[in-house]
This record gives sequence, C-alpha cells and structure tokens, in this order.
Amino acid sequence: IMPSLVGSEMCIRDRGMFDRLSDEASAPSFYADLETEVRAECAAASTGRVLHVAADRWSNGFIYVKFEQLRDCVSAVARLDGRFFAKQRIRAEHIREADYDRKWPKAKAADATAALL
Repeated sequence: IMPSLVGSEMCIRDRGMFDRLSDEASAPSFYADLETEVRAECAAASTGRVLHVAADRWSNGFIYVKFEQLRDCVSAVARLDGRFFAKQRIRAEHIREADYDRKWPKAKAADATAALL
C-alpha cells in the first residue's frame, strides 16, 4: 500500500487479471462477465459496497474498482494482492480517485447515485 494514498483514496487497480490477446478475451461477454466476477470477489474481500468496476480492454489485464468507503478499499487490497486469479498473480494497488474518475467518467455517476441512497 502506498502510504501517501492511504487515508483518502477509495480506488484500486488490479493488474494481471486477464490477457487481452487470449482467445477467451475475444468472446462477446468476456469483459462484462469478468467485471461481474471481480465485483463479487471485491465485495467478498471487503464488507462494503463496490461502486464501479471496469476492465481496461486495451491494457494487459488491468481491472479498476471503486469502493464507497476507504476501509473497504484497504481491506480489498490487503486480501487480493498476491492472490491468483485465472492462473495469474494479481497485483492490487491503490490509485488516486481523480485519476480513476478521469479514466472512467461513468464512475462519477456511481458516486452521485451512492450519495442518494
């Protein structure tokens, strides 16, 4: 965990989650199914709500996850980093929320919806 980020960021990037050049990544539902699976895994790794999940189709295996609460984000990084997923070692790391929102503008809508609940 990057100490400069802990205390203010609720977003993570999981590296090594998929190989975009694999045959299975070309399946029509691959990314939607992967996002659903990662959402469930992150919810199980923390006790809070996952606000947004997105697979970066042009990366080599990056999945981005935004949590409602910082403690849930910290818990998910601690529980997911180093685990294996689809025979690949996951590297989970915190990222700045502003960087996340810039990459995934729809994540801001998730924030607004959560604020109403």
